[in-house]
Amino acid sequence: MALYTINIKERTFKVALVKDGPAMKKGLAGKPKLGKNKGLLFDFGKEKDITMNMVGMNYPLDMIFINMEREVVAVRSLKPGKYQTTVKDARFVIEVNKGMGMGLIGEKVECSPELAEAVGMIPCSQKNNNTDVVTFFTMFGLCAMMFLDVALG
Repeated sequence: MALYTINIKERTFKVALVKDGPAMKKGLAGKPKLGKNKGLLFDFGKEKDITMNMVGMNYPLDMIFINMEREVVAVRSLKPGKYQTTVKDARFVIEVNKGMGMGLIGEKVECSPELAEAVGMIPCSQKNNNTDVVTFFTMFGLCAMMFLDVALG
């Protein structure tokens, strides 16, 4: 399974991606403890209310919930067992070792171009220099509006 790079604040995680039903349901259940700065990224395909549970887990986790704007909207720490949590309006969840999600709420997520492609999003910038992309799409939109205005007269 490929590992992708995600940066949040000053932390770098290497994550595996799951986006199909059976793999998402199983998650990390029954697996040995994660390595340092490793995680599992769940892609739910769109923003929605997401419920995660700890059934079958052998160690505590932090769950980092991320929306479509690549912002951390919640972090939940859960113990092994029949514990669960629900967060509204998230698309992604990263499961990492307990304590690794502290202080990340409100932070923007940066990812490798390979991960952006794998989840079908505009690539993240490693240097957080997204202004060129925003400027391009703003200019494209303005040109399209001017064209329609002239064409429809």
